[in-house]
Amino acid sequence: MPNQAGNFHSFNYQDANATNWSASLQDLQPQSTGGENDPDFEHIGPAPANNNNHQDQVINYITGNGSKWTSICQSHSMAPTTFTFQHFQFGSTNLDHESDRLEVIDWDGSIWEITVPPMQLDHGPITLNLAPGPAGGTAPPVLEPGRGIPQPYSPPRDV
Repeated sequence: MPNQAGNFHSFNYQDANATNWSASLQDLQPQSTGGENDPDFEHIGPAPANNNNHQDQVINYITGNGSKWTSICQSHSMAPTTFTFQHFQFGSTNLDHESDRLEVIDWDGSIWEITVPPMQLDHGPITLNLAPGPAGGTAPPVLEPGRGIPQPYSPPRDV
């Protein structure tokens, strides 16, 4: 079933390999030292087999303009708790930008914006707000590294 507008606990997306997955955020848990832990993504897929379900700190996905990104959800200790996403160009460990939303491609190719409304700690599963995204997407374009700068995760080389 494709994404629908409204408040849900999970959403459908295409990962960086263009396979179909669903994701949710794990329940927000208090830390023993105060505050809360950043929620991990719970991934179900790839559809239709759904045989590689797992939990991970990151989500790798394709945006509305076709670029590939990796994001981490950050919780912020306030009353109520608020959330942002740290965005990294796919394959990079350098933070590119932070925002309050993810822009993903659904299984059918439509664009969706995912936000996390503020919530009280220990109030059950994290609810996500799903809204149709703009045609063409709004994600920033992925920039190629400068000449002589090796790609992250690439083997060392002489420049």
